[in-house]
Amino acid sequence: MKFYNRIRFKIALGFLIVTLIPAIIIGFYANYVSSNTLLAQEYNNQKELIRTLNHSIESFLASAEDDVLFLSQSSPMNRYLANQTGDNLKLLKEELANEFLAFSEQRKIYYQIRYLDENGQEIVRIDSNKRNSYIIPQRKLQNKANRGYFKNSIRLSVGNVFVSKLDLNREHGQVEVPHKPVIRYATTVEYSSGQKKGEIAGIIITNVAASVFLDEIDEIALIDKDGFYMAGIQENKRWGGKHDLDSKQNFNTDHTVISKQIFGNKSGQINDDESVYIFSKVKVPGASYEWYLVAQKSMDVILASVKDFQVTFALILLASIFVALLIAWIVDSRITRPIEDLTEMANKVSKGQIMIKIHTDDKGEIGELARAFERMRISMVKAFDRMKER
Repeated sequence: MKFYNRIRFKIALGFLIVTLIPAIIIGFYANYVSSNTLLAQEYNNQKELIRTLNHSIESFLASAEDDVLFLSQSSPMNRYLANQTGDNLKLLKEELANEFLAFSEQRKIYYQIRYLDENGQEIVRIDSNKRNSYIIPQRKLQNKANRGYFKNSIRLSVGNVFVSKLDLNREHGQVEVPHKPVIRYATTVEYSSGQKKGEIAGIIITNVAASVFLDEIDEIALIDKDGFYMAGIQENKRWGGKHDLDSKQNFNTDHTVISKQIFGNKSGQINDDESVYIFSKVKVPGASYEWYLVAQKSMDVILASVKDFQVTFALILLASIFVALLIAWIVDSRITRPIEDLTEMANKVSKGQIMIKIHTDDKGEIGELARAFERMRISMVKAFDRMKER
Protein backbone atom coordinates (compact mmCIF):
# COMPACT_ATOMS: atom_id res chain seq x y z
CA MET A 1 0.00 0.00 0.00
CA LYS A 2 1.47 3.29 -1.13
CA PHE A 3 -0.18 5.17 1.74
CA TYR A 4 1.63 3.11 4.35
CA ASN A 5 4.89 3.23 2.43
CA ARG A 6 4.67 7.01 2.60
CA ILE A 7 4.05 6.80 6.35
CA ARG A 8 7.08 4.54 6.76
CA PHE A 9 9.20 6.92 4.70
CA LYS A 10 8.07 9.91 6.75
CA ILE A 11 8.78 8.11 10.03
CA ALA A 12 12.25 7.11 8.87
CA LEU A 13 12.92 10.60 7.52
CA GLY A 14 11.71 12.19 10.74
CA PHE A 15 14.03 10.07 12.85
CA LEU A 16 16.96 10.82 10.53
CA ILE A 17 16.29 14.55 10.68
CA VAL A 18 15.90 14.53 14.46
CA THR A 19 19.12 12.55 14.79
CA LEU A 20 21.30 14.11 12.11
CA ILE A 21 20.57 17.83 12.41
CA PRO A 22 21.72 18.13 16.07
CA ALA A 23 24.68 15.81 15.37
CA ILE A 24 25.78 17.80 12.33
CA ILE A 25 25.38 21.14 14.12
CA ILE A 26 27.34 19.89 17.14
CA GLY A 27 29.97 18.32 14.87
CA PHE A 28 30.57 21.44 12.81
CA TYR A 29 30.66 23.60 15.94
CA ALA A 30 33.10 21.24 17.66
CA ASN A 31 35.26 21.16 14.51
CA TYR A 32 35.27 24.97 14.34
CA VAL A 33 36.05 25.43 18.03
CA SER A 34 38.75 22.74 18.13
CA SER A 35 40.43 24.09 14.96
CA ASN A 36 40.55 27.63 16.35
CA THR A 37 41.68 26.36 19.74
CA LEU A 38 44.54 24.34 18.24
CA LEU A 39 45.63 27.26 16.05
CA ALA A 40 45.57 29.59 19.05
CA GLN A 41 47.47 27.06 21.16
CA GLU A 42 50.10 26.56 18.47
CA TYR A 43 50.42 30.32 18.04
CA ASN A 44 50.95 30.78 21.78
CA ASN A 45 53.48 27.91 21.92
CA GLN A 46 55.50 29.21 18.98
CA LYS A 47 55.20 32.80 20.18
CA GLU A 48 56.60 31.84 23.58
CA LEU A 49 59.40 29.82 21.98
CA ILE A 50 60.30 32.71 19.68
CA ARG A 51 60.15 35.16 22.58
CA THR A 52 62.56 32.97 24.57
CA LEU A 53 64.96 32.60 21.64
CA ASN A 54 64.75 36.30 20.90
CA HIS A 55 65.64 37.20 24.46
CA SER A 56 68.47 34.64 24.50
CA ILE A 57 70.01 35.99 21.26
CA GLU A 58 69.72 39.64 22.26
CA SER A 59 71.18 38.95 25.72
CA PHE A 60 74.06 36.97 24.25
CA LEU A 61 74.95 39.71 21.77
CA ALA A 62 74.57 42.44 24.38
CA SER A 63 77.15 40.62 26.50
CA ALA A 64 79.47 40.47 23.46
CA GLU A 65 79.11 44.24 23.09
CA ASP A 66 79.97 44.71 26.77
CA ASP A 67 82.95 42.38 26.42
CA VAL A 68 84.66 44.36 23.68
CA LEU A 69 84.24 47.58 25.66
CA PHE A 70 85.63 45.84 28.76
CA LEU A 71 88.71 44.66 26.85
CA SER A 72 89.32 48.13 25.43
CA GLN A 73 89.37 49.57 28.94
CA SER A 74 91.31 46.79 30.69
CA SER A 75 94.40 47.66 32.73
CA PRO A 76 96.87 45.82 30.43
CA MET A 77 95.40 47.68 27.43
CA ASN A 78 95.69 51.05 29.19
CA ARG A 79 99.29 50.34 30.27
CA TYR A 80 100.27 49.33 26.75
CA LEU A 81 98.75 52.48 25.21
CA ALA A 82 100.38 54.72 27.86
CA ASN A 83 103.92 53.41 27.35
CA GLN A 84 104.61 53.37 23.61
CA THR A 85 108.16 54.68 23.96
CA GLY A 86 109.29 52.66 26.92
CA ASP A 87 111.78 49.79 26.91
CA ASN A 88 109.19 47.47 28.41
CA LEU A 89 106.81 47.64 25.42
CA LYS A 90 107.44 43.96 24.61
CA LEU A 91 106.54 42.93 28.17
CA LEU A 92 103.41 45.09 28.05
CA LYS A 93 102.39 43.41 24.79
CA GLU A 94 102.88 39.99 26.38
CA GLU A 95 100.79 41.10 29.37
CA LEU A 96 98.04 42.24 27.00
CA ALA A 97 98.18 38.93 25.11
CA ASN A 98 97.92 36.97 28.34
CA GLU A 99 94.95 39.11 29.41
CA PHE A 100 93.16 38.38 26.12
CA LEU A 101 94.09 34.69 26.40
CA ALA A 102 92.63 34.36 29.90
CA PHE A 103 89.50 36.17 28.81
CA SER A 104 89.08 33.88 25.77
CA GLU A 105 89.56 30.75 27.88
CA GLN A 106 87.02 31.95 30.42
CA ARG A 107 84.29 33.06 27.97
CA LYS A 108 84.68 30.30 25.32
CA ILE A 109 82.49 32.15 22.82
CA TYR A 110 85.15 33.81 20.65
CA TYR A 111 87.03 32.47 17.65
CA GLN A 112 89.37 35.46 17.83
CA ILE A 113 90.21 38.38 20.09
CA ARG A 114 92.56 40.91 18.51
CA TYR A 115 94.17 44.27 18.90
CA LEU A 116 94.91 45.98 15.58
CA ASP A 117 96.88 49.24 15.50
CA GLU A 118 95.78 52.34 13.59
CA ASN A 119 97.35 50.93 10.40
CA GLY A 120 95.36 47.68 10.57
CA GLN A 121 98.31 45.56 11.69
CA GLU A 122 97.52 42.77 14.17
CA ILE A 123 99.49 43.45 17.36
CA VAL A 124 97.90 40.79 19.58
CA ARG A 125 95.75 37.91 18.36
CA ILE A 126 94.14 35.09 20.28
CA ASP A 127 92.59 32.20 18.33
CA SER A 128 90.25 29.62 19.81
CA ASN A 129 88.35 26.52 18.79
CA LYS A 130 85.94 27.07 21.74
CA ARG A 131 87.82 24.39 23.71
CA ASN A 132 91.37 25.68 23.66
CA SER A 133 92.72 29.18 23.19
CA TYR A 134 96.25 30.14 22.14
CA ILE A 135 98.35 33.18 21.32
CA ILE A 136 99.30 33.59 17.66
CA PRO A 137 103.06 34.22 17.33
CA GLN A 138 104.35 37.51 15.94
CA ARG A 139 105.45 36.07 12.59
CA LYS A 140 101.91 34.93 11.74
CA LEU A 141 100.16 38.20 12.47
CA GLN A 142 98.54 39.84 9.44
CA ASN A 143 97.59 43.29 8.24
CA LYS A 144 93.81 43.79 7.94
CA ALA A 145 93.75 47.41 6.78
CA ASN A 146 91.81 46.49 3.65
CA ARG A 147 89.05 44.62 5.49
CA GLY A 148 85.64 46.23 5.69
CA TYR A 149 85.31 45.70 9.42
CA PHE A 150 88.56 47.62 10.03
CA LYS A 151 87.62 50.49 7.72
CA ASN A 152 84.24 50.83 9.41
CA SER A 153 85.38 50.54 13.00
CA ILE A 154 88.54 52.72 12.84
CA ARG A 155 86.31 55.72 12.08
CA LEU A 156 84.42 55.40 15.37
CA SER A 157 84.97 57.66 18.33
CA VAL A 158 86.12 56.01 21.54
CA GLY A 159 83.29 54.27 23.39
CA ASN A 160 81.22 53.45 20.29
CA VAL A 161 80.93 49.91 18.96
CA PHE A 162 80.90 48.59 15.40
CA VAL A 163 78.83 45.45 14.78
CA SER A 164 79.45 43.53 11.57
CA LYS A 165 77.02 41.40 9.61
CA LEU A 166 76.67 37.80 10.70
CA ASP A 167 78.50 35.85 8.01
CA LEU A 168 80.84 32.92 7.41
CA ASN A 169 84.43 33.46 8.46
CA ARG A 170 87.03 33.76 5.72
CA GLU A 171 90.72 32.97 5.82
CA HIS A 172 92.92 34.27 2.98
CA GLY A 173 89.79 35.36 1.13
CA GLN A 174 88.10 31.93 1.15
CA VAL A 175 85.13 30.75 3.23
CA GLU A 176 86.55 28.61 5.99
CA VAL A 177 85.51 24.93 6.05
CA PRO A 178 83.94 23.67 8.22
CA HIS A 179 81.81 26.78 8.20
CA LYS A 180 82.30 29.20 11.09
CA PRO A 181 79.48 31.78 11.33
CA VAL A 182 80.83 34.90 13.05
CA ILE A 183 79.67 38.34 14.07
CA ARG A 184 82.35 40.89 14.91
CA TYR A 185 82.27 43.52 17.63
CA ALA A 186 84.88 46.26 17.46
CA THR A 187 85.67 49.49 19.28
CA THR A 188 88.50 52.02 19.06
CA VAL A 189 91.20 52.77 21.61
CA GLU A 190 93.40 55.87 21.85
CA TYR A 191 96.90 56.67 22.97
CA SER A 192 97.01 58.12 26.47
CA SER A 193 100.54 59.58 26.49
CA GLY A 194 103.34 60.84 24.29
CA GLN A 195 103.12 62.73 21.04
CA LYS A 196 100.10 60.70 19.88
CA LYS A 197 98.08 61.27 23.05
CA GLY A 198 94.37 61.45 22.25
CA GLU A 199 94.82 59.95 18.78
CA ILE A 200 93.18 56.68 17.70
CA ALA A 201 95.56 53.82 18.48
CA GLY A 202 93.62 51.13 16.62
CA ILE A 203 90.75 48.79 17.45
CA ILE A 204 89.87 45.92 19.72
CA ILE A 205 87.85 43.37 17.75
CA THR A 206 86.24 40.09 18.74
CA ASN A 207 85.00 37.36 16.38
CA VAL A 208 81.98 35.94 18.16
CA ALA A 209 81.29 32.24 17.58
CA ALA A 210 77.70 32.70 16.42
CA SER A 211 77.14 28.94 16.47
CA VAL A 212 76.82 29.29 20.27
CA PHE A 213 73.33 30.75 19.81
CA LEU A 214 72.57 29.51 16.27
CA ASP A 215 72.77 25.89 17.42
CA GLU A 216 69.95 26.57 19.88
CA ILE A 217 67.61 27.41 17.01
CA ASP A 218 65.76 24.34 15.79
CA GLU A 219 62.74 24.27 13.44
CA ILE A 220 62.54 28.07 13.58
CA ALA A 221 64.23 29.96 10.76
CA LEU A 222 66.56 32.86 11.56
CA ILE A 223 66.79 35.12 8.53
CA ASP A 224 68.69 38.35 7.94
CA LYS A 225 67.29 41.63 6.63
CA ASP A 226 67.72 40.38 3.04
CA GLY A 227 65.85 37.15 3.71
CA PHE A 228 68.85 34.80 3.69
CA TYR A 229 68.68 31.84 6.05
CA MET A 230 71.17 31.60 8.92
CA ALA A 231 69.70 28.85 11.11
CA GLY A 232 66.73 26.61 11.75
CA ILE A 233 66.39 25.18 8.24
CA GLN A 234 68.07 22.57 6.04
CA GLU A 235 71.81 23.17 5.93
CA ASN A 236 71.88 23.40 2.13
CA LYS A 237 69.65 26.49 2.31
CA ARG A 238 71.77 28.44 4.78
CA TRP A 239 74.15 31.29 3.97
CA GLY A 240 72.82 31.90 0.47
CA GLY A 241 74.02 35.53 0.25
CA LYS A 242 76.67 36.60 -2.27
CA HIS A 243 79.14 37.36 0.55
CA ASP A 244 78.81 33.78 1.83
CA LEU A 245 78.01 30.73 -0.34
CA ASP A 246 76.04 32.65 -3.01
CA SER A 247 73.48 29.82 -3.41
CA LYS A 248 70.72 32.44 -3.55
CA GLN A 249 68.53 30.29 -1.26
CA ASN A 250 66.22 32.90 0.20
CA PHE A 251 63.08 33.20 2.29
CA ASN A 252 61.79 35.93 -0.01
CA THR A 253 61.81 33.64 -3.02
CA ASP A 254 60.50 30.65 -1.06
CA HIS A 255 57.61 32.65 0.46
CA THR A 256 57.13 35.72 -1.72
CA VAL A 257 53.71 36.80 -0.40
CA ILE A 258 54.46 35.99 3.24
CA SER A 259 57.82 37.79 3.27
CA LYS A 260 56.17 41.05 2.22
CA GLN A 261 53.92 40.85 5.27
CA ILE A 262 56.76 39.99 7.67
CA PHE A 263 59.51 42.48 6.88
CA GLY A 264 58.91 45.85 8.46
CA ASN A 265 56.65 44.50 11.21
CA LYS A 266 57.72 43.77 14.76
CA SER A 267 55.88 40.48 15.29
CA GLY A 268 52.70 38.69 14.36
CA GLN A 269 50.93 35.69 12.86
CA ILE A 270 50.09 35.02 9.21
CA ASN A 271 47.93 32.16 7.95
CA ASP A 272 47.61 30.81 4.45
CA ASP A 273 45.89 27.67 3.14
CA GLU A 274 48.86 25.44 3.93
CA SER A 275 50.77 26.89 6.89
CA VAL A 276 50.82 29.20 9.88
CA TYR A 277 53.73 31.65 10.19
CA ILE A 278 54.66 33.23 13.53
CA PHE A 279 57.46 35.78 13.43
CA SER A 280 59.33 38.25 15.59
CA LYS A 281 61.99 40.88 14.90
CA VAL A 282 65.37 40.39 16.61
CA LYS A 283 67.14 43.63 17.48
CA VAL A 284 70.89 43.13 17.22
CA PRO A 285 72.49 45.17 20.06
CA GLY A 286 74.68 47.93 18.67
CA ALA A 287 73.75 47.24 15.04
CA SER A 288 71.66 49.26 12.59
CA TYR A 289 70.02 46.15 11.15
CA GLU A 290 67.77 43.42 12.50
CA TRP A 291 67.01 39.76 11.97
CA TYR A 292 63.76 37.83 12.02
CA LEU A 293 62.78 34.60 13.72
CA VAL A 294 60.10 32.84 11.65
CA ALA A 295 58.28 29.67 12.71
CA GLN A 296 56.37 27.84 9.98
CA LYS A 297 53.95 25.08 10.91
CA SER A 298 51.94 23.04 8.43
CA MET A 299 48.17 23.18 8.86
CA ASP A 300 48.12 19.38 8.44
CA VAL A 301 50.42 19.00 11.45
CA ILE A 302 48.59 21.53 13.61
CA LEU A 303 45.15 20.17 12.76
CA ALA A 304 46.09 16.49 12.89
CA SER A 305 43.96 15.98 16.01
CA VAL A 306 41.08 17.82 14.31
CA LYS A 307 41.27 15.36 11.43
CA ASP A 308 41.15 12.52 13.96
CA PHE A 309 38.06 14.15 15.42
CA GLN A 310 36.51 14.43 11.95
CA VAL A 311 37.00 10.71 11.34
CA THR A 312 35.55 9.90 14.76
CA PHE A 313 32.65 12.24 14.10
CA ALA A 314 31.95 10.57 10.73
CA LEU A 315 31.82 7.16 12.44
CA ILE A 316 29.50 8.55 15.12
CA LEU A 317 27.30 10.04 12.41
CA LEU A 318 27.09 6.70 10.59
CA ALA A 319 26.26 4.98 13.87
CA SER A 320 23.56 7.61 14.50
CA ILE A 321 22.05 6.96 11.08
CA PHE A 322 22.01 3.23 11.77
CA VAL A 323 20.36 3.75 15.17
CA ALA A 324 17.82 6.15 13.66
CA LEU A 325 16.88 3.62 10.96
CA LEU A 326 16.69 0.87 13.55
CA ILE A 327 14.35 2.93 15.71
CA ALA A 328 12.30 3.80 12.63
CA TRP A 329 12.01 0.09 11.81
CA ILE A 330 10.93 -0.69 15.39
CA VAL A 331 8.36 2.11 15.32
CA ASP A 332 7.14 0.87 11.95
CA SER A 333 6.75 -2.66 13.25
CA ARG A 334 4.93 -1.44 16.40
CA ILE A 335 2.66 1.16 14.79
CA THR A 336 2.48 1.20 11.02
CA ARG A 337 2.25 -2.55 10.41
CA PRO A 338 -0.56 -3.15 12.98
CA ILE A 339 -2.49 -0.22 11.54
CA GLU A 340 -1.96 -1.61 8.04
CA ASP A 341 -3.18 -5.06 9.17
CA LEU A 342 -6.15 -3.53 10.97
CA THR A 343 -7.07 -1.46 7.91
CA GLU A 344 -6.90 -4.56 5.72
CA MET A 345 -9.25 -6.43 8.12
CA ALA A 346 -11.64 -3.47 8.22
CA ASN A 347 -11.73 -3.42 4.40
CA LYS A 348 -12.60 -7.13 4.35
CA VAL A 349 -15.40 -6.57 6.90
CA SER A 350 -16.70 -3.68 4.81
CA LYS A 351 -16.88 -6.09 1.86
CA GLY A 352 -19.01 -8.50 3.85
CA GLN A 353 -16.33 -10.83 5.17
CA ILE A 354 -17.62 -10.41 8.70
CA MET A 355 -16.72 -13.88 9.89
CA ILE A 356 -12.99 -13.14 9.90
CA LYS A 357 -11.94 -12.54 13.47
CA ILE A 358 -9.90 -9.40 14.19
CA HIS A 359 -7.09 -10.34 16.59
CA THR A 360 -4.05 -8.51 17.98
CA ASP A 361 -1.62 -8.99 20.85
CA ASP A 362 -0.95 -5.28 21.17
CA LYS A 363 -1.70 -3.97 24.65
CA GLY A 364 -1.64 -0.31 23.72
CA GLU A 365 -3.80 2.05 21.73
CA ILE A 366 -3.55 -0.02 18.51
CA GLY A 367 -4.77 -3.08 20.45
CA GLU A 368 -7.63 -1.09 21.93
CA LEU A 369 -8.64 0.06 18.43
CA ALA A 370 -8.47 -3.55 17.14
CA ARG A 371 -10.65 -4.74 19.99
CA ALA A 372 -13.19 -2.00 19.23
CA PHE A 373 -13.27 -3.18 15.61
CA GLU A 374 -13.73 -6.76 16.82
CA ARG A 375 -16.67 -5.70 19.02
CA MET A 376 -18.16 -3.87 16.05
CA ARG A 377 -17.70 -7.00 13.88
CA ILE A 378 -19.41 -9.17 16.52
CA SER A 379 -22.28 -6.69 16.71
CA MET A 380 -22.66 -6.85 12.92
CA VAL A 381 -22.70 -10.67 13.02
CA LYS A 382 -25.40 -10.65 15.69
CA ALA A 383 -27.40 -8.08 13.74
CA PHE A 384 -27.25 -10.22 10.60
CA ASP A 385 -28.31 -13.30 12.63
CA ARG A 386 -31.37 -11.46 13.97
CA MET A 387 -32.29 -10.33 10.47
CA LYS A 388 -32.12 -13.93 9.24
CA GLU A 389 -34.42 -15.12 12.06
CA ARG A 390 -37.12 -12.71 10.96
